Amino acid sequence: MQEVLDLAKIYPKGYYRPDYIEQNDLLCLPYQQQYFCIDKKELSFAESQLLQALYPTNLFFEQSKQKTWYKILFQSQSIDLKSSVDRFRVIQVDFRQINQLSYQQWQEAIQAIWPSIIEVLFLNSHQAVLIEKQESLCFSLDEIEGIFTALDDDFSIYTQLYIGTFFSSEANFSQIFSQESPIFSGLKKEQKQKKCYDLSMAAIYVACYQNLSDSYLFSMLAKEWFDSEEWQILVSALWKNQANVSSTAKDLFMHRNTLLYKLDKFQQKNNLNLKELDNLLLAYLVLQLKN
Repeated sequence: MQEVLDLAKIYPKGYYRPDYIEQNDLLCLPYQQQYFCIDKKELSFAESQLLQALYPTNLFFEQSKQKTWYKILFQSQSIDLKSSVDRFRVIQVDFRQINQLSYQQWQEAIQAIWPSIIEVLFLNSHQAVLIEKQESLCFSLDEIEGIFTALDDDFSIYTQLYIGTFFSSEANFSQIFSQESPIFSGLKKEQKQKKCYDLSMAAIYVACYQNLSDSYLFSMLAKEWFDSEEWQILVSALWKNQANVSSTAKDLFMHRNTLLYKLDKFQQKNNLNLKELDNLLLAYLVLQLKN
C-alpha cells in the first residue's frame, strides 16, 4: 500500500483502483491486489519505461495481447471468419481470493470442460475474458455456475462472471464489450452475493438509467432477435399474458404445442428462454426499439 501512496504523491494526477483497466492512453501498473493508473501524457518516455520496469506485468497476461480476440475487443479489429453465420458471446470472469493460481492450468481446465470456448484472454491477475462460439446446445446459467463452482473448489479461488449475449460475426464486439463491462460492474455492486450474472438481471436498471435507443448493445439485440415480424408478435402477446403460455396461445389463435415449439425455436436461436419473466422483460424492452 505504501508504494502506491508514494506513486500517488509523485504523480498526483494518477490514482489507484482495485481493477485493471485497458485504455490506449492510460498506463495501468499492477501492485499486489490493486493498480496505479495515470494518463501517459503525464509521463516522459523514460518515466513510462522505468515505471513499467519497476511494476512489470506478468508475461502470461502479455501473451493475450497477441491473440485475435484481444485485437477484436480492444483494437476494434473486424472478425475474419470463414462462416458469416457464426455467433459469439463474451464471458467476463473476475477472480477473487487468489492464492498462487496456475492460470495455464485453469485455462486448460475450462476449455476441457467447455469445448465451445474458443479463446481465453487473461487481462491481468484478476480478470479474464472467455470467447464462446454458439453451438446447437449451450450450457444454462445454472450449469455454468456449477462448472465455475467446481473449478473454484479445485483451484482454491473464488470467481464471479458475466455471461454475455450471443451476436453474429458482423457485430462490433469492441462496442458490445465496452457496454457489457459496466453492466457487470453494476450488477456486482447491487447483487454482491451472486456468482453468475447476465443481461436479463440488469434489464430494469438499464431501462431506467439509460436511453436504450442510444445503446449499440440493445440496438444490435433488436436487429438480431426481431429479424422477423413473427417474433415481434409472439413477444408482445406473451408479455401481455405475463408468460402464460395457454393464454398467449389463445390470443394468437394457435395450438399450445405450436407456441411451445416456437418458443423453443427462439431460445435455440438466441439462447433466451421467454418462459422466464426476467428474460421476457428483457425481450420486451428490446422489442420497443423496433416500434
